[in-house]
Amino acid sequence: MFNKTPLLLLLLPLLLPGSEAACKTSALSEFELAVLDKHNELRALHKETPDLCYGESSSDVTFTSQSWAEAMANVKTMKHSTGSYGENLAYAGTTGTVPGEKAAYITSTQLWYDEIKDWDFSKSASKGGVTGHFTQVVWAASKQVNCGYATFKDNSFNSYYVVCQYYPPGNYNNQYATQVFELKKGGSGSGSWFSWAVTALVAMVTALRLL
Repeated sequence: MFNKTPLLLLLLPLLLPGSEAACKTSALSEFELAVLDKHNELRALHKETPDLCYGESSSDVTFTSQSWAEAMANVKTMKHSTGSYGENLAYAGTTGTVPGEKAAYITSTQLWYDEIKDWDFSKSASKGGVTGHFTQVVWAASKQVNCGYATFKDNSFNSYYVVCQYYPPGNYNNQYATQVFELKKGGSGSGSWFSWAVTALVAMVTALRLL
């Protein structure tokens, strides 16, 4: 069973930065495609929420997701980086074989999204639980996602960190009503069968935390 200790760093500027998405134009790796597809699968459940592209660093933003995942793994400490992007983090550890990069991306993205259960669309606000990971995943104005993964040994646990960075960033005060949209008619807010199967499999052996 997952033991989640959610924490959240919210971005509080008054205005969204303007930008044109710098999308990766070369072929995506298996892992890039997996995390991008999972985000877009979940975003597609919501009204007026366009797909993301897999982002590359540009004059507007420098993504550090892979290097930051590795930096956290080196010191075995999960904390947010600094940059002009939004950021979701996840950690998991198991006494067995650590989940691979693809499974880690799918599971982490689904768990971030699962905070939807605590979101009140009628008020555009949390019902009291942590929801900032969910709102960043579906933030309509975000155009790019860029993710990193790193493994490490933590005492008796085989562990990993996942870092996903988003640009333009989400979670701006007073903009939730115009950026976090309701589910489409008939939408359940749940992931695909495959995603849930992966989540259940990892849950049997993994303790996971979000930041």
